[in-house]
Amino acid sequence: NEETDPELHSPLMHEVARKYEINLQEAFPPQPDDVEEEVTITMKKLKSLVTGLKADTAPGKSGLDKNVLAWFIEYFPDVLLEAFNFLLSNPDWESSMHSAYLKRRKIVFLPKKG
Repeated sequence: NEETDPELHSPLMHEVARKYEINLQEAFPPQPDDVEEEVTITMKKLKSLVTGLKADTAPGKSGLDKNVLAWFIEYFPDVLLEAFNFLLSNPDWESSMHSAYLKRRKIVFLPKKG
């Protein structure tokens, strides 16, 4: 019953399937692939999401709070939109080797008069 792609299931899953004579392809049939769909957000929706964030709460996993996102929306809206859409269409990017350098950096925003 090794008809399935080994990358789709863990070695333990294959071992259990062999022991109990389970065909993994039948037990877990292929599902429609979301990856082929274009996932994007509009500027209007992004601005609405940022505006709707609470200002008096702790930042999330990214460390960015509403004020930082509002600053980006005001001064670099196209950059933020492009980055946001990239991350939406590449959900595994954060765990890839390409994002490792971001985990070793500390970004500090300095207020500037004028």
